[in-house]
Amino acid sequence: MKKLWISGIISLLLIALTSTNLSAGVLTGKNPAAGTEKHEEVKQLTEEDINEMNDGNALIVYNDYGYVSTLIGKYYDKPVNNYEEAIESLWGVQLLLGLGKGSEFFAVYGETDNNGYTYYTFQQKYKDYTVINGTLRVIIGPDGYTAGLANSFTPNLGMAEEEFEITKEEAEDFIEELYADYDLKIYPEATQKVAVNYNNMVCECWAVYTNNPDMDMSFDMAYLEHFITLDGQYFQVIPTQSLETDNMDTYKTEDYFKYLVAEEFTTRVIRGDGEEVEITVPISKNVNDGLYYMADPERMIIAADYYMFAYYETAVFLTSETIDGWDPNYLQAYANYIKAYDFYKNLGLKSVDGFETPILIAYGFCDEEGNPVDNAAYMGNNMGWATFAVSEINTVSQALDVVAHEFTHGVTRQSMYGRNYYNEYGAISEAYSDIMGNICEMSLGMTDDTEWLIGETSGRVERNMSDPNMYGQPSFVGDVYYMPEVISPLNDINDNGGVHYNSSLINYIAYSLYKGGMSFEDQASMWLTSIELLTPFSDFDDIHAVLLWSLRINDLLEYGEIINRVYEEEQMNGDRLSTYRNTRRNFCGRIEFQVDKALAESYCLVMFQDSNGTVTSAYPDANGVVSALLPIGTYYVELLLYEGGALKDFIDYMENGWGDGERLIGVSLKNGDVITLAPVYLMNPDTEPEPAPEPEPQPEPEPEPEPEPEPEPAPEPQPEPEPEPQPEPQPEPQSEPLLNMITFENDDFSIMMPEGWRIETTGYYPDGGFTIKIWDPMNPSMQAFYYSVVGYFVKSESAQMANLSYDSTGFYAGAPVLDPMDSEGLLKAWPACVNYQKFFFEYCFTELSNINVLACTELVGPYSEYGFHESCAIATCSTDWDENCIIYVDSAVTGEGEHMIDGVDAELLTLLGVEGILAPENQFDMYSEELAMCIASLTFK
Repeated sequence: MKKLWISGIISLLLIALTSTNLSAGVLTGKNPAAGTEKHEEVKQLTEEDINEMNDGNALIVYNDYGYVSTLIGKYYDKPVNNYEEAIESLWGVQLLLGLGKGSEFFAVYGETDNNGYTYYTFQQKYKDYTVINGTLRVIIGPDGYTAGLANSFTPNLGMAEEEFEITKEEAEDFIEELYADYDLKIYPEATQKVAVNYNNMVCECWAVYTNNPDMDMSFDMAYLEHFITLDGQYFQVIPTQSLETDNMDTYKTEDYFKYLVAEEFTTRVIRGDGEEVEITVPISKNVNDGLYYMADPERMIIAADYYMFAYYETAVFLTSETIDGWDPNYLQAYANYIKAYDFYKNLGLKSVDGFETPILIAYGFCDEEGNPVDNAAYMGNNMGWATFAVSEINTVSQALDVVAHEFTHGVTRQSMYGRNYYNEYGAISEAYSDIMGNICEMSLGMTDDTEWLIGETSGRVERNMSDPNMYGQPSFVGDVYYMPEVISPLNDINDNGGVHYNSSLINYIAYSLYKGGMSFEDQASMWLTSIELLTPFSDFDDIHAVLLWSLRINDLLEYGEIINRVYEEEQMNGDRLSTYRNTRRNFCGRIEFQVDKALAESYCLVMFQDSNGTVTSAYPDANGVVSALLPIGTYYVELLLYEGGALKDFIDYMENGWGDGERLIGVSLKNGDVITLAPVYLMNPDTEPEPAPEPEPQPEPEPEPEPEPEPEPAPEPQPEPEPEPQPEPQPEPQSEPLLNMITFENDDFSIMMPEGWRIETTGYYPDGGFTIKIWDPMNPSMQAFYYSVVGYFVKSESAQMANLSYDSTGFYAGAPVLDPMDSEGLLKAWPACVNYQKFFFEYCFTELSNINVLACTELVGPYSEYGFHESCAIATCSTDWDENCIIYVDSAVTGEGEHMIDGVDAELLTLLGVEGILAPENQFDMYSEELAMCIASLTFK
């Protein structure tokens, strides 16, 4: 990307439309940017007009307030050669954008990409302040005519001015008092007046900056930006990456590289995943002091101490007396930042902003007390450096996809000219970082991963972009893990409205394009181009249009059907607040209730705990509705209320309603149920019993104790508790051995399975096999399975080698050894069998480790009469979910003849009718009979 200008260096041009008059859809007046000449009246275009200009191929997206947020297509009939003409192009769409009298904005920067498209970016003004996240982009095609625009300007500027105005110090004191119980540090040098866009209104506020004490949960943002209205009301808080105090032009950071001479240094290191790798990096010697620096003067990347830089604003660089005196963890992170830099440089972008801003890698990520932070982060542009933090207590920066993820946060932050990090806007930011991180890592051949994992080479996987549910992310709007838009996002309570949850919905588009055959090079170009088409308020609807637009720009239109299909499958278009509440799922139901405005705007979450102790969280959405899709079962419900980041109160769902009864009760949820609980109001539950004492003045009912026979019925309830409450405790055993069985049936088979469990099958695959697995979604280590055919196996390691020499690429070359040739051998070969079966089909065995066979017994079963050797075996093992489990299998061995290759019996074996159950050690005895009954009930049609 070729950058044309930036307003951070010089103030370019203020465009004030204050002299325009809007009447009956006609704009008249003059454009101050174009001199004093009188402009003709300009017709205001409609959607129909724009479609006509584009032969019906225009695409227009409207925001929640009815104004255009994304427009793809031509909307102006004259060529545009500079930013003044870009402004003129907006006159005819002023009504569609909501630019009325008094609108002010100024040029920020322009750039031309490798495809010949030019992007003119403007930011909105309100009085003397730049409107945070108020961005408008005009895009010009290679032919010199408008190709579209993206808009997050606020059309309804202004709030009533207050006569009373708090001071800067009073705003800081307000935050200090509100967060008295929270570990916050205020940065008074950064406090400033700003204009804030909130719910499509702009309000003047004090912006007070603090540290972000939940970096380990927020993952990326180092600071919190608190907005307090000038009359002293807490307006909003959002995470941010920097303190926004920089005048980049005042720092001469490039001077630090003047006396550094780079030398190539090669060494071998052990990566976090245990693999030994070789890395080569530039290490620089300072000609003045003779010390070596972890620095690259060509790219202007250097390493320094985090604590001194973050808390004392002093760059203390990492040095060594020898070229090899470096921490291997830090050295690997340094190597990865160089690779990420080169990845973006090859796409036309030098550093995070295209202006070659020097990069500082701050090692020893910690809080102000020096306690290490378990994280990696882009810290924003600070004191002339694009700053990244690396921790000493994790290895995540040893993964290139993680480092490129953080680097991409810098790219999107600089390119989008905004810092919305909440709800869908934050999820989009996280998705772009995940996507570009993986494309960078895979395109450079730094991983064998094909599932699009995040962090796998560090030994610490964070997300799975091909299977989001694996790490607690949603697969569609309304999924169990989906988080709807919230009114008040806060990082440590609701993940800023699900930024690390809902990012999976966009992530899956990238994985689908990869599966559809799009190259890494084309993906990188498509996603980077789309970044240039976004504004800070672009949501999922805008992303859909922007991705299709980017395909058009990059001549990749054949992939549009994949994007459309994913959007449809994930239910991402339209009113997602309605969609998620109307979503249903097999073996699930929904519990929901309304909270009042005070609760919806405060920080609260709702905990749903089932009889196994598994907890699911939900939050009031932007309409004040708590709606949770949950696996069928019984749930106890509790609402937790926070203030200033600390837990203030909680309200339980009791026998007589919220916090109102004598006994906590469970809500029973059956398949397809939608259960609506009573609404919740912001109150102190202790105040509600006070109305109850008022009936105490009713001593008149007390005479009724005279007929003390009534107490006699009281003994009658006593016998009732004996028979009736006795069954009530019996649900407790239900949560242990009793499983409520239901029948699952399709065209091929039927089977009895526990209610609320899930089932997966491959159907028939080429060799005639059929696989079924059923499992508890709340405890995946609890399962039953059936495989009609499993193979191939060989009898010995010599047979393995013989098959390999006979056909090194065939089906048989990697067949595991079955020794002994029975179910015990199957368990011993289980890990090798898992890898080998993937050669035939994706869905396979559950991965197990630490397998210790306890016993194996011959079995007379359905295959015995055909002469096949049947047996059953039992073993202890561990699952991927860190559970110590017991597994039982039975099977029959076929192919016990001979097939000689070079004097070795290389006969191939298969196992028929492999049936089994798996359960945690402490639950196996309780559930084994029921699980065995499931498999025994399997009937083919």
